[in-house]
Amino acid sequence: MIPLREEIDITSQNEKPWETYCMEDNIIQGRIDNKDAIEQAIYKILMTERYDHIIYDRNYGIELKDLIGKDRHYVCAVLKGRVEDALSYDSRIKGIRDWSLEMRKDSITACFTVDTQRGSIAVSREFEI
Repeated sequence: MIPLREEIDITSQNEKPWETYCMEDNIIQGRIDNKDAIEQAIYKILMTERYDHIIYDRNYGIELKDLIGKDRHYVCAVLKGRVEDALSYDSRIKGIRDWSLEMRKDSITACFTVDTQRGSIAVSREFEI
């Protein structure tokens, strides 16, 4: 039976549920909500290369492939904008602040604070270049 138009719940693509599945060690185990769900969403967005997976729309993930092998100073200059662009996909994220970048031989570690509708989340992510 086809559902009636009134029965279909249509929400914006950028409106994310507060409750979602919990990923631990690449295994789905239970459910999480609130701040934990946003923290997991940040992790997933920053671990997903944009345009590589047809399951996600073209706005999901971060573009990093083209930075591999580039000068570390160049990568540092564009990395902040790429992270902000990637995380802007999620409407629960209100802003990013307190940036610090640490350059190593083959990687850059970015530390920043993400302001969300449920509070602030400290993020540390190593990007291999």
